[in-house]
Amino acid sequence: ANAMAESIDHDSCEEFHWEKDIATGRYAISNSCGQNGRNYGTESCPPWQSFMTCPAATDAELQASISETSEPPFRLGPKPPPFQCMPKSNLPSSGFWEEPTNTLDNNANYPNSYGRTDVEGCSFWGRGVLHTRGTCNFGKFNF
Repeated sequence: ANAMAESIDHDSCEEFHWEKDIATGRYAISNSCGQNGRNYGTESCPPWQSFMTCPAATDAELQASISETSEPPFRLGPKPPPFQCMPKSNLPSSGFWEEPTNTLDNNANYPNSYGRTDVEGCSFWGRGVLHTRGTCNFGKFNF
């Protein structure tokens, strides 16, 4: 129900930036690779379903349709950039967006909670009303 309400409120079915460093107010741009200590690109299927795992495309360039955080009330002012995916050759270090100063720094080597500092192959952020994530769940949609 919450995912559906968020989808309706924001006219989007994509995952929000919700994980930030409380001390600094920074959102890792690499959150598109996973939040809450997860790495969506490595969430493969169990061995008996491995044929359904969708491989990460390291040359993919994608951008989410929404730029939002999940802090209530949903931000009306400056927001972090939308989730994105691109090769390291285009963006070697993904950096952070700092909420207090509305600053985007793509040159910093700033990790998400899993430790990722890039967005290569990170096209598995949550989508759909259920915020389906990971290589296994996306792969299952192909079968």
